[in-house]
Amino acid sequence: MSNPYESSTPSPTENPMQKDAPPKKGRNCLVISLVTIGVLILLCGGCAFGSYFFLGDWFTSKMGESVQFQFEDHPVIVEKIGTIESNKYSIKELASYMEAHPEAQGKSLLALRLVGDKGEGTLIGEVAPGGGQELTNMILIQDGEEFPLE
Repeated sequence: MSNPYESSTPSPTENPMQKDAPPKKGRNCLVISLVTIGVLILLCGGCAFGSYFFLGDWFTSKMGESVQFQFEDHPVIVEKIGTIESNKYSIKELASYMEAHPEAQGKSLLALRLVGDKGEGTLIGEVAPGGGQELTNMILIQDGEEFPLE
């Protein structure tokens, strides 16, 4: 039997919400939000970084192709390289050339690594003023020797 003197109201030390309250979700929401934001930043950054390299490679290959028409029939190129099979923009070759030639500092230079049927070498040329695709003051470097192209 029930006791009529028993109170159904909780005592002051007892919290009535504690028994049936679900666990707090504020911290879980914060973690999920931060992880989602981090993933989005990584995805966007990766896409931007990848497209930067893709477009950069595409641009340098197109520039190399257009510049190739300017010098592919030059007698020194034909003698040393032969028929050009491929060309590739080379930052490494440009840096080593600029290190060896302090007078080249401050000039807009382009270095193309040429591979042909007779050999390979590096073509260094100064980009024409105005950013055109025509090179001036070209030098072919093969096995450490420099051959100016006039």
